[in-house]
Amino acid sequence: MRVRVSVIVAMLVLLVTSGASANETTTRDDWVRWAAERSLILDPTGWPAVTPDELGPVIDQLDEKRFVFLGEPDHYIAEKYDYRLALIRALVGEGYRHIGMEMGFSDGVRIDRYLETGDERHLDRVATYGYRGDLRPDRRPVPKTVRAVAEQPFYDAFVAAERDFLGQLREISASLEPDEERLHWFGWDIDAVYPDGGYADAREILDPHTGVPVVEDIVMGMALVPSETSTEEVARLERVLALIVDRDTETRNALGRDDAEMLRQIVQNLIDSLSFYGLAFREPFGQHWNEALQQREAALIDRLDTGWMAELDPSTKVILMGHNMHLGKDSSTLASGRAGSGETTGMWPTLGSAIADRSSVYSVWMLYDHGTSVRALATEATFVVPSHPDRIEHLLAGIGEVLILPLLDADPRAAWLDQDRNFIQNGDYASGQIRRQADAIFFVEEVNAVGQSGG
Repeated sequence: MRVRVSVIVAMLVLLVTSGASANETTTRDDWVRWAAERSLILDPTGWPAVTPDELGPVIDQLDEKRFVFLGEPDHYIAEKYDYRLALIRALVGEGYRHIGMEMGFSDGVRIDRYLETGDERHLDRVATYGYRGDLRPDRRPVPKTVRAVAEQPFYDAFVAAERDFLGQLREISASLEPDEERLHWFGWDIDAVYPDGGYADAREILDPHTGVPVVEDIVMGMALVPSETSTEEVARLERVLALIVDRDTETRNALGRDDAEMLRQIVQNLIDSLSFYGLAFREPFGQHWNEALQQREAALIDRLDTGWMAELDPSTKVILMGHNMHLGKDSSTLASGRAGSGETTGMWPTLGSAIADRSSVYSVWMLYDHGTSVRALATEATFVVPSHPDRIEHLLAGIGEVLILPLLDADPRAAWLDQDRNFIQNGDYASGQIRRQADAIFFVEEVNAVGQSGG
């Protein structure tokens, strides 16, 4: 599977931009030489079939880390699925069984039921994949540009790729020995666009216990009020959450400990989702988007200590998947935009940074040099991402088409990535100190938007 590194130093010098200083050129060249020596080169055509044994140089660095981040540069590139599966297969062999994804909490509940049962009807009720059956009838419609995502040419291919990926996870889980723990799935994000699935999830917990006083009070509080505003809905749900907390013993006695805790998380997620919804989709659409994104991330961090992370046994090993910018270990060194351009926007505190502050983390970032990707809200969603000489991906492309580069190294040449460097985020520029974010890079030179030839 592996092929020999064949890098000619003279060729690598050509990758340096002509405007760089002599000192910078030397430093960059030294880093490229180090990366060429250190990289695990994979077969450019057969790499999706890489075995866990072949990933040993990376897996050996885990050192019993509780969390492994599998970051991705864009959400809609086809190669991310093979990248995830290659590492998940290896990580399952190291005892990792819980997989968290950057998707809505409610959707995550339904996918976990699929992994447990194999019943694809649970996938048919995932809002991310187009299910709209739980929408409350009087909800003000989300903007047309958002609703139109499901009509974009890439969307069906995206859903098919997601379901195929989950089917392969189901196969991995089913292949485990009977006495081994199955794979679990959860969504660590809010239900940002279609938040109403939480009501249906709550009903499934509450309906078998009607007639119990505390349950009746919760059901009454959960009842939709026709034409209520998002603000009024959040206030109503906050009263329900206070009721659940204040009458914790009664609720646990009525529902059982696990369902009572699940109900609390469902209500909290509804509050967080609707708070985002009310801000992000306030007219004119887009004006409050960044403010809403920061509010969303703060909510994800706030509920770490009372949500999914708190519910897991401290010895549980967890894989988290999502965008690189969510799953860096120190977001204070990240920014959107090109380093040194004067037009960068600093990243706010992120979920990945908060987890790294609380626990041990091994972070892998997927990067690519060029190809095609998707901007889901754009009129023409699929777009071309060109290679740029001033991004680190361009340097990696001179080393191999597909490679893994472990970054944990005392060699002083590796420290070039301790300074602000440019990389790709959603097809555009981002910058930051990569070694403070990731412990390894998984690099694919060319990627394809989901549904395109080659993906």
